[in-house]
Amino acid sequence: MNKGFEIRFRGTIARIAVNELSFMSIFVQKIRGKFDLSVIGNLKSEGEPYRCWMFADDLVLGEEVIIERKEIKQSSDPLSFPDSGKIPVPNEKEELQWKLRRFHTLEELLSEEGLI
Repeated sequence: MNKGFEIRFRGTIARIAVNELSFMSIFVQKIRGKFDLSVIGNLKSEGEPYRCWMFADDLVLGEEVIIERKEIKQSSDPLSFPDSGKIPVPNEKEELQWKLRRFHTLEELLSEEGLI
């Protein structure tokens, strides 16, 4: 058993072992008037810059995100992009929506800085 975190949201559970991590972050960000949640981190054993274990969009008032420190056997499989070929994408439509939101966020930041 390893020490880690269990994150529960909207019926989805992600377990992340601390000994496998370089870092883990839980972000809530506002994009175009809607709030999104993502759980990301970097695994020590992976060459990827980061992995995403959970993503949810359009958060509403009253929803709970439960983060519990506990003993876990191993980390849950992270979500992956279709071109990585490592882990199947649970829902391709959600993945494409996530990529589009990330693009709009970056576009907005670059525009605010006067770079585009």
